[in-house]
Amino acid sequence: MTRFDAIMLVSIAMIIAAQVEGGVESCDPSYPCKYTDGSYSWDLSPLCTAEDLQATDQFNHTYYFRVCGQASAGCYPNWPNNANHGVALQLWGSTLTGTCFDKDGNTHACTRSCEVLGVGSPVEWGPVQDDPQLGVHVSYKGANSSWQDPNWCGVDPKTGDEYPRSVDFIVQCDPSVPVLAIGSVSQSPDNSCAYSIALLSRFGCPMNATFIA
Repeated sequence: MTRFDAIMLVSIAMIIAAQVEGGVESCDPSYPCKYTDGSYSWDLSPLCTAEDLQATDQFNHTYYFRVCGQASAGCYPNWPNNANHGVALQLWGSTLTGTCFDKDGNTHACTRSCEVLGVGSPVEWGPVQDDPQLGVHVSYKGANSSWQDPNWCGVDPKTGDEYPRSVDFIVQCDPSVPVLAIGSVSQSPDNSCAYSIALLSRFGCPMNATFIA
């Protein structure tokens, strides 16, 4: 079973409709929230939200994220992280007590234990499973772990480097969803620090698709 197959098996009862307010003005202005692959084009800017979207996985981790934007939620654990903000954050447990830090090592009000899964602009766009009829995905890479981070991602035997944290928004083509619905969050079986967030939207369908009635 592929990662996408697992996402598609999510019960409809678990899909939560998201109220999206914002649009283009809420997108990160440093890059276009658009993608073209051959004769197909997508514009995900209507999915840019004025407030963070939220999801929870089966392990009770909470995710705050924005498509083509930066989440307003911050990550301030009791170890210095190399990033405190990004497109997607993962938080778990209770709010920490004691001394917490920002990325520069300065003290900061604590959050829950957390990691920033993606920062900056996308590192990859593409049709889902190379099939435009399924939708489009957009991937982000996270900052490298600090040496004090207790949640290291393990070493890639091919490169000898630490696996990067990453998040992949899989925007599935669903003409019946007028704006956005949030599906499941899944973890890669090959890299425990790589996550996918499934979204359903009519904007996941190519703008010039002829296969949509």
